Amino acid sequence: MFSICTAYVENGKLKETLMANAESEEKFTRDIGVLFRKFFQSKIQPYIIWSITEWKSERHHHDAVQSIMKIRRDDRDCRR
Repeated sequence: MFSICTAYVENGKLKETLMANAESEEKFTRDIGVLFRKFFQSKIQPYIIWSITEWKSERHHHDAVQSIMKIRRDDRDCRR
């Protein structure tokens, strides 16, 4: 499974955003199901950054997203 994310950098925050992205990269490991990950930055519009990630499975992707959002499947109440 592949996921593609687009980030728009706040005006004047490009350097800080790129540094934060670089720091977060160490969390995207094979242990959480990442097979491949790469960033692309637009030359014409440098405030737009794309990332493409290949995951072992859709389950690995969902687990990572839920971890980032700090919401787990067990925390959701389907009756609401």
